[in-house]
Amino acid sequence: MPSFRSLLASALVASLSSAHVSLENPKPYKFVADGRTNPVSTTGSDFPCRIPPGQSYIIEGEPTPMTIGEDQTLSFSGHAVHGGGSCQIALSRGFPTKDSSWMVIHSIEGGCPARNQKGNLEGPNVDKYNFRIPEGIEPGTNYTLGWTWVSRIGGGPEFYTYNP
Repeated sequence: MPSFRSLLASALVASLSSAHVSLENPKPYKFVADGRTNPVSTTGSDFPCRIPPGQSYIIEGEPTPMTIGEDQTLSFSGHAVHGGGSCQIALSRGFPTKDSSWMVIHSIEGGCPARNQKGNLEGPNVDKYNFRIPEGIEPGTNYTLGWTWVSRIGGGPEFYTYNP
């Protein structure tokens, strides 16, 4: 199977507390001082990956290699899962900008980032989700993998993005 290298951007809910949710796998970008569990600004000034204007991405280590058509695992850490919700995984070429084009490759309708929850978790998040990079994706190209989440409870929809 052809392979390509994937960088990770994500969308999450929460605040700076370590008890909130953050992406665990694939390995996310290292985040700026705002913290990786803060929402995208309501003004859109830090869309898509919560990088303030004039700042750059911080990559720690190598991108996560993924093979087209093979099972990949999505997992999270933290407790504030807000009753679960629905998630989508998308790809964009290179580093994302406001003008990036995204293609959704997988949707999880309900139970994401934790299954069967009325509120938040009491212990670790043990749920994992499988997805595949679909055929037709150009191998050998660097992509950003994005994760978006709309929580089931907790007020209006909030979108969060980050960079590995």
